[in-house]
Parts: sequence; structure tokens; C-alpha cells
Amino acid sequence: HEKNDKTEEGWDLYKVAVESIKKAILLDKKGILTSADYFILGFAYLRKGDQFYEDALQYLRQAETLNTNDQRLVKGEDPIARFDTMQQMMGYLNYHLGRYTNALVYYREANRKPNVLNYAYIGLCEVATGQFSNAVNTFGVVQEHANQDGLRVFAARQLAWTWFHLGNHELARTWFEKAVSMDTNYAEGYYWLGKMAELKNDPAAARALWQKSLEADPHFGP
Repeated sequence: HEKNDKTEEGWDLYKVAVESIKKAILLDKKGILTSADYFILGFAYLRKGDQFYEDALQYLRQAETLNTNDQRLVKGEDPIARFDTMQQMMGYLNYHLGRYTNALVYYREANRKPNVLNYAYIGLCEVATGQFSNAVNTFGVVQEHANQDGLRVFAARQLAWTWFHLGNHELARTWFEKAVSMDTNYAEGYYWLGKMAELKNDPAAARALWQKSLEADPHFGP
């Protein structure tokens, strides 16, 4: 069932997959289930939605524990059920459950096979745990190696925020300017450029930037 998730029928089959494997676990008396089976169950729960993230993490932990013996995920025989994919998923789940230290551990392990998306989440975890200097380097890697416009914009925004938190307003301004040049609807970028203009006692520039912020998003909160 996990192989066919491109259609509505495929999404419905995740529910069937969950029930099928749960029954198999209850009936398993000979220990024939593998780490890959628990991985698929965790994967299916993840795809069911954020209200099932704790369940997903529970089964992925079982897959992680069982894998130390059967090595099914490490061998990578299945294109989906792989050890690095499991680490990414556990990082993702921990991050969205607010467990940033745990998420950082899993994403760094997964990133032994370097991946731009891993770096993006590593940077977010570093910011969430106050490791701003590390985050600057991490988001710099994302900015340099991203092959999608969305990721490049994301990296520019994060670099701007991180430099701002580090108190370097000049570099923060540089990256906010890059971010709004890449995404002219980035209302928050114009807002913070305005705040930095205000800090430099330039109210005219601040007002002009805040006007741009409202033009980008008339309902922008601040």
C-alpha cells in the first residue's frame, strides 16, 4: 500500500496499511516482523496528519531499536524504508513536536549523507536552541547549494533573522534586502528593514519601508 500514494485511493490505502500492520504485530509470535515493517507503520501515521505524530514517532523508535539487530533499514534494500530516511522523519517529527534538541541529533545523523533540506532543518533547530553562530553557517550552506528558489528565499530570510539576533544589523539588513528582492511580497522583511531604519533615526525611510510592507500585505499584523 505504501507504494501508491499519488491518488485519492492511494491515500486511503495508508489507513489500510496501518490496520494491516497493527494486526500483524498483534499476531506476530515468531518475531518475523522487521524494522522495515515498523518503519512503514510510522510512515503511514506521519502521512495521516499532525495529530498522529506521537504515534508515528513511537513506531519509528521501534524500527530504530529493531534495526540494530536486523539491519534492514541500513541495508537499504527498499527505496523508501532506509535508515537515513527514518532519521530524517524522526528529526521532522521531533521538530514539529517542539523537541528541538532531539530533532537536531536526528537531522545531524541523517546528514551524514549531506542534503540541503537536512541543513535547512538543522539551521532551524540551531536557532530554536540558541545556537545562532552555528545557524549562520548552516543557512549559508543552504543558500549556496539550494537548487530551488523557495529554499534560497528561505535561507535569505533565516540569515537575516539570525544576524539580527546576533546583533549584527548591517548583515541583517543586507540579507533582508536580498530576501525582499527575491520575494517582493515578503511583508515581514520590509517591516524589519523599517525597524532598522527607525533604530538609525531615519523615520522617513522607516515610513517608506512600512508602506511597502502594507502594500505587500494590507493585513500584516505589526
